[in-house]
Order: sequence, then C-alpha cells, then structure tokens
Amino acid sequence: MFTENEDLRDADIIVNRLGDPNGKKGLLKSSKRKFEFDGVIYLSTLLAYFNK
Repeated sequence: MFTENEDLRDADIIVNRLGDPNGKKGLLKSSKRKFEFDGVIYLSTLLAYFNK
C-alpha cells in the first residue's frame, strides 16, 4: 500500500479512489496487468487479481 506522495512505480494497481457503491466511482489510473472493476473495489476483486 502506498500514499499519494510516494513513488508508485512498484504499485500493482493505481486508482483515484476505491469507489462508493452509492456515490463517486473510482477510476483506474494504471495496472501492471489486466484489471477490470465497476468503479468500486471490493476485497473479492483484489483477491481475484492477486490470486491469479
């Protein structure tokens, strides 16, 4: 996990926010491999990504 002021070169996924199902959605900024989400990152989404 990184904060916004750190070097993000080693980050696997970069989003502008995690997203809220009833509010603002997150946007994918970059990822090291294919990552799809509906604007809200759930634990199950991350587990699926990192368990591949």
